[in-house]
Amino acid sequence: MWRLGLAQDHRDGLLVVTVDGRIGSAEAPRLTALLTDAIAAGNRRILLDLKGVDYISSAGVIALEAAAARLWTDQGELTLSGVTPPVRLALELAGFPPDVPVL
Repeated sequence: MWRLGLAQDHRDGLLVVTVDGRIGSAEAPRLTALLTDAIAAGNRRILLDLKGVDYISSAGVIALEAAAARLWTDQGELTLSGVTPPVRLALELAGFPPDVPVL
């Protein structure tokens, strides 16, 4: 099983989630749960730092899309930063929503 590290830090009304490792189908539910819980707790601005991620499966993309959709409904915003080339390619091929900022 691939390792997936998740860390959270609150900065001036922004929740920064640092993700490290590989987001495969076995680990995507952990990311989904973290994001779902964070949104349920009232976080409306979430930045996902993905600079430590070198792979994302379709299950991982679905987790990000679900969080983006939920935040959009709640007038919030999901931003992705540090997106590595393999992850960017997977997001583009999956048709990741273009209104989600990818830095």
